[in-house]
Amino acid sequence: MKDELSLMDEKIKSLDNDIKTSSEKIEDTRQQFVNSISILEEEIEEDLQLFQRITS
Repeated sequence: MKDELSLMDEKIKSLDNDIKTSSEKIEDTRQQFVNSISILEEEIEEDLQLFQRITS
């Protein structure tokens, strides 16, 4: 019984570590997405300004 509990404890620790790692990867991906959107917004704004200068 004690061995089974130890094994379960190890599995739980391993899963907990996997969850933490996955959460960190998700946060990294989210931050990259936010950064990409910010860059796109800036580029769109620049393109819009250029278009307005050309058409005015």
